[in-house]
Amino acid sequence: MNRFRVLILLVLCFSTLPAQNLDRASILQAAREIMIAARFCTFVTLDKGGFPQARIMDPFPPTPSFSVWMATNSKTRKTEQIKNNPKVAINYFDRTGVSSVTLIGLASLVTDREKKAKLWKEEWESFYSNTFEGDDYILIEVKPIQLEIVSYKHKIASEPDSWKPAIVTFPE
Repeated sequence: MNRFRVLILLVLCFSTLPAQNLDRASILQAAREIMIAARFCTFVTLDKGGFPQARIMDPFPPTPSFSVWMATNSKTRKTEQIKNNPKVAINYFDRTGVSSVTLIGLASLVTDREKKAKLWKEEWESFYSNTFEGDDYILIEVKPIQLEIVSYKHKIASEPDSWKPAIVTFPE
């Protein structure tokens, strides 16, 4: 049996285990670890027709309040989609820990020069015309409304009948 099939089998088997009674702080700590371990995420916006549009992004680690920051080109479709509808979702999957986190929130576009300088990665230099000082480099901030998590590694399972994940709402 190949690795992918074993992984799917583990996820399906684990998803039927009863959820642990974990406190909010423990769930958020596990979520933070998964988000950092995953490194990349799938960022989902809604187009004008209401259809989801997904793409892989390279986010910064979540802030203490679980806001997520990402960078993009100001001319991308996602910037227009955020302007039209700020409701977004971000999904992180950590294959080694058989864990996933989905963050549902509201996105905003940020052009503040100081923030852009602070959130700059040198490996992005070839993607932007004038590094963090150019108008093509902008930031996306996603403020969380809800976080969903399932993690084999952290023993955070979904409900056995509905497969509903552990959920944390913000602010609290």
